[in-house]
Amino acid sequence: SKVLYNDHEIVALWKPYGLSMFPKNKEANTEHSLERYLPFLANHLGYQSLYEVHRIDQTTSGVLLLATSQSRRKHLKQMLAAREIVKSYYLITNGVPSTMEGVINVPI
Repeated sequence: SKVLYNDHEIVALWKPYGLSMFPKNKEANTEHSLERYLPFLANHLGYQSLYEVHRIDQTTSGVLLLATSQSRRKHLKQMLAAREIVKSYYLITNGVPSTMEGVINVPI
C-alpha cells in the first residue's frame, strides 16, 4: 500500500490486488488485511486512528479513501451516497474491445 494523498482530514491509499479489507478470521492473527494495517499507518502518519470511507474488494486494486476522524468519515460517506464523490472503475482487457467506452448500469 502507498499513501497517495494526505491533508490531515483525508488520506488516499493505494490498495493492491489481493489485500483484503478485513480478515476472514478475526481470531487468527496471521492473515494480512487492511484493517490490521491501519493502526500502524495511522501512527506512522501521526493520527490516532484512520477510518475506511468505502470498501474495495480483495480482487480489486485501487484508491481507497480514509478519514482521520469519525465525523469526517460520516461526511465523506454522505458525499458518496449523494454522488458528490464519484468512483470510477477502469479495467485491463486481453485484446481490443469493439466498443472503447461505455457505462455499466448494473451492480458490479
